[in-house]
Amino acid sequence: MIHLKSDYCYAILADDSVVRPGLSVPAGFYLHDTRHLSQYEVGLNDFRLAVQHVGGEYVRQTWVSPANPDLSLERELTLHPRGMTDSLRIINVGSAPVSVRIRLSYDADFDDVFEARGHVRQAPPGICAHLSRGKSYAAVDGVVSGTMIDTDGWVPDEPVPIAAHEGRRITIRFAFTTTLPAARYAPVEGLRWSPRATPRVLSADESKAFDQAQADIQALLIQTPQGVGIAAGIPNFVAPFGRDSLIATWFLLDADPGLARSVLKYLAAKQGQRIDPFRDEEPGKIMHEHREGELSRIGELPFHTYYGSADATPLFLMVLADYVEKAGDATLARELEPNWRAALGWIRRHIDDRGLVVFGQRGDGKGLTVQSWKDSHDSMSYADGRLAAGPLAVAEVQGYAYAALLAAARLCHACGAPEGEAARLKTDAAELASRIDALYWMPGHGSYALALDADGCQLDVDSSDSGHLLWTGVVPRDKARRVVDRLFAGDMWSGYGLRTLSSGAMRYDPLSYHNGSVWPHDTAIFAAGLLRYGEVEAFGRVRDALVALANSSHDLRLPELVAGHPRAGNVPPASYEQSCRPQAWSAAAMIYVLGAAGKTTRATVSSLAMDA
Repeated sequence: MIHLKSDYCYAILADDSVVRPGLSVPAGFYLHDTRHLSQYEVGLNDFRLAVQHVGGEYVRQTWVSPANPDLSLERELTLHPRGMTDSLRIINVGSAPVSVRIRLSYDADFDDVFEARGHVRQAPPGICAHLSRGKSYAAVDGVVSGTMIDTDGWVPDEPVPIAAHEGRRITIRFAFTTTLPAARYAPVEGLRWSPRATPRVLSADESKAFDQAQADIQALLIQTPQGVGIAAGIPNFVAPFGRDSLIATWFLLDADPGLARSVLKYLAAKQGQRIDPFRDEEPGKIMHEHREGELSRIGELPFHTYYGSADATPLFLMVLADYVEKAGDATLARELEPNWRAALGWIRRHIDDRGLVVFGQRGDGKGLTVQSWKDSHDSMSYADGRLAAGPLAVAEVQGYAYAALLAAARLCHACGAPEGEAARLKTDAAELASRIDALYWMPGHGSYALALDADGCQLDVDSSDSGHLLWTGVVPRDKARRVVDRLFAGDMWSGYGLRTLSSGAMRYDPLSYHNGSVWPHDTAIFAAGLLRYGEVEAFGRVRDALVALANSSHDLRLPELVAGHPRAGNVPPASYEQSCRPQAWSAAAMIYVLGAAGKTTRATVSSLAMDA
């Protein structure tokens, strides 16, 4: 498939740049989670596609005519923040005039993105109306969407005469309109991202991967009231996310700290204010995602602003403290003091009798069952393959909470709070670190358990979560080497990255979403942990694996995830069919490992963590 994006407008096209009925994916042109074109085909029966180049916002093609070598066609389909333009130039180099027939088929179903992806709608549909040059849809909440067409140089479905030795240009334009309040501010055409240069000279393979990663970040930028933000990925997550944006912008703190600033301000503006079990909202909680589709707006689905994440809140504190330190911007710490204190309060309220941060598992089928980053329903298992039920205390969430307490201590300093408050936060962090080590460590494994259930039993499988604990600095130094060795063992390390679950586990499946696949961002978090503990050579091994993974891909990018099969030379790993390409934290991971590669030390999640 071809993925294009411009601000909140994006397209999922077949590889010949059409949207036709019967495709196995939710193809179409979307704006703010609503499909504005569910069919789009420019029939070019006299031509065949010869050359194609895909950019972030465009597709350029050259077509040739097998029946008439004098004919060729140049095409450029360009996506805009509120529509698209398809420009075709037919060239006749022959000495005789010709007539070319072009067929145009289009339709707009105005499906919510979740409908397009398979959700069976419960609410009655709104009202569609056919207009003279398009179609409109009035949603049940009164929001009106429109798709309008205009053409230049051609009347649709009529033959196109082309004189000898001449060319003819045809332009098809679609405008997508909406009365959504979120669309009232002016969209930004051609958002631009200008990262800082890497601290060292890159090899040819590194340069190719780095350039593609920069292009991917560029493609994923979105405009928010607080400034330029970043969408999580194309095609499924062209929306603001909490966890994804925080991790991606942390990876990019060296390259562009300003992106983290606007993301932090956006998330602060969306911070939870009340108790709403349907949306998992609670005071102080940082959102998981924000959607503008009809089914989310009317409450059939909880995703309008959805808070089903146990880790976005501590990550908010972590990234804010690191941003303030990196950018020297104590002003933002003071501006967001009510927000980071509310986030700290949420963490404290979610600590159970054992002193661990827990989340419950929903059973209504509406929100997320698992609310850590491995949020598929079957990601939390014991060694015997059983799935864990009930409230869970996932390992990396505890590590994030530890780092968040230390981050709050740093923010207290930035905001001029009494010294005693910061000291208490450091003490609380040290106590949490001791609990994590006592409760999660598996001596026979040389790593930490995936999670604890409500009875305190370990989910006793080897997973990539231990790499996240290295990142936060909560692993005692006398155990760090054992954890590193365990994660590089053959059942955990695929050669292209870190498996989410050991290949020796009962639930291992290399093509699963979270039970043995390889996620580049997960692997890069492990790399950040290696740098924290001074494992520079091991960091280089991870960096080189991610560069090789990007260069093994046809598009030179790190996708959302790949299969966890063992690496065989430079053969590309099997792809995960529904993987996002590009994905924000994957692209950011590449920029991070190449940007950090020239450094032997790095202030990571908390400069105080190693001393706590």
